[in-house]
Amino acid sequence: MPALAVRLALFGLLALAAAPVRAAQVRSLSVHESAGVYTVDMRARLNAPPRAIYAALTDYRALPRINPAIRSVRVLPSVHGARSVRVATVLRACVWFYCKVLHQVQRMTAKPPHELKAVVLPARSDFRSGRARWTVEPCKHESCLAFHATLEPDFWVPPLIGPWLIQKKLRSEAEVTARGLERLARARATAGQP
Repeated sequence: MPALAVRLALFGLLALAAAPVRAAQVRSLSVHESAGVYTVDMRARLNAPPRAIYAALTDYRALPRINPAIRSVRVLPSVHGARSVRVATVLRACVWFYCKVLHQVQRMTAKPPHELKAVVLPARSDFRSGRARWTVEPCKHESCLAFHATLEPDFWVPPLIGPWLIQKKLRSEAEVTARGLERLARARATAGQP
């Protein structure tokens, strides 16, 4: 009888190990352009605890691990308080055969445990303006992520196909970021980090 119990326990462990882990689910995603300003709205459900998602989101130096389009990150001092920092990023965005390196400096303001806001600093960015807001809330045993952003590029966008290309790229980058954020948060939670 003990041998049967051991076999059943091993079978149960193997079944659990073989069961797929549910990945990030983008519930809704919209990208719109109006007068050269792009708006992104995304809602996603992530298979990681809210605390781990928020910690990964505010670990600015780890941003390239969330999205490989981010080539480098520098965290700069800020004069806006302890929960606010300036984050300089270099991104490489490619759509079909066209690639562009983009520089962006944002003032990031963390409002633990659920909210992060970003404001683009145009003087040091390839964007005339930009704002973003992330909120992380508990959803049963997972996290619900809401993201809203507006961006106004300060570079030439081809008039006919350009807006469509940028919308397509913003959509794919939002999805990549949701999956990467979940992956990093799960790794942090597994390692016992917040």
